[in-house]
Amino acid sequence: MSTFVLVHGGWNGGWCWEKVVPLLEETGHKVEAADLPGLGDDRTPISEVSLQGYADRIAQVLDAQPEPVVLVGHSSGGTVISQTAEQRPDKVKLLVHLAAFLLRDGEVLFSVGENDTGSLILPNLVMSEDGSSATIREDVIKEGLLHDCSDEDVERAKSRFVP
Repeated sequence: MSTFVLVHGGWNGGWCWEKVVPLLEETGHKVEAADLPGLGDDRTPISEVSLQGYADRIAQVLDAQPEPVVLVGHSSGGTVISQTAEQRPDKVKLLVHLAAFLLRDGEVLFSVGENDTGSLILPNLVMSEDGSSATIREDVIKEGLLHDCSDEDVERAKSRFVP
């Protein structure tokens, strides 16, 4: 069986995989779903958060594994797994971008999203006063991010989102 390392996207934490983890474990796989710096239960200050810091955190998870892993990234987690795979190619058996961003060299995450005219996310972002973080308007979270989820799951996610 394989080891899966699951990487969440923005506003989330490792908690967002809580329904996926048992399904993989039931089939005999080992699963890791770490929080990225400043997200989930990790309290790294936003001023210290960066893509490189995210990749370094996941590289630490990979380094702790005895064999190459299946590295899965969702949403902006796709940028993290791409960066991590470049740092630790020998630790990655398979790279999976699950509804995730896959940037070309030199592309910036938000510039790619600007071309998605059907997206509800960018037009509904709410920036913090100091411009260091953003959230999405609460009234569009279900339709914009969690449209396939039950109302109960949406409420649980909203209560755990981190800007």
